[in-house]
Amino acid sequence: MMTSSPNFETPEEAVRALREYLQVEASRVAVGALVEVAQDRKATAQARATAGAALLRAAGFFDRTQEGAGKKEPHEMSAEELAAEVERVSRRLRRRDEPGDLFD
Repeated sequence: MMTSSPNFETPEEAVRALREYLQVEASRVAVGALVEVAQDRKATAQARATAGAALLRAAGFFDRTQEGAGKKEPHEMSAEELAAEVERVSRRLRRRDEPGDLFD
């Protein structure tokens, strides 16, 4: 968090510093909020699926250059398909805590 008042030579330097700060802090807050919604059993299925899809997209799971190209993009999926994908990845991530390889 910015706690001191830095001195900038130019307005451009100030804007650059603020942009860098926001990219880090806003990303941290946004991802935290998405994780909370995705894990909240009281949230609607649609909210959880949307949050999960956003997290998967940010992690690169929907990058068509990666393995699995040709799968539907999140915006092409129904809420049920998004929820199924989130559950599939969640199961895979839970296996990280168990002995063995994540990708067995």
